[in-house]
Amino acid sequence: MILSLIGVALLVVGIVLGIKFDYEVSDWIKAVCIIVGFIFTVVCSTLIAGSNIGLDSSIASWQAKRETLVYQLNNHTYENDNNIGTVELMDRVAEFNGVIESDKAYRNNPWTSWVTSKACMYVEPIDIEEYQN
Repeated sequence: MILSLIGVALLVVGIVLGIKFDYEVSDWIKAVCIIVGFIFTVVCSTLIAGSNIGLDSSIASWQAKRETLVYQLNNHTYENDNNIGTVELMDRVAEFNGVIESDKAYRNNPWTSWVTSKACMYVEPIDIEEYQN
């Protein structure tokens, strides 16, 4: 969010410098402000749009992953003769929880909140202790 606002501010400063202070400020300062502000604004707008387009499908995807892992934990599908599946399932649960918590941290950060998908806010991490015997 803050990066988007910095980009817009640079763009506005460059335009104001170009219009109001035509002869008092050098041309390269005006050009740099306008170019950098424009690039920041375009990049941030693209990232914001990309994180919000398809939000419903992202939420559904994360919920489906969570339900699959919870189903396996509930039904003990990972148990077999030598418990190889246990390690794999716990790794997948840990990876899932790590991604969700990381996305939530980025979502709560004022520097990155606009460019991070909201899908993580609708999905809870898996508490493995609930599914232990």
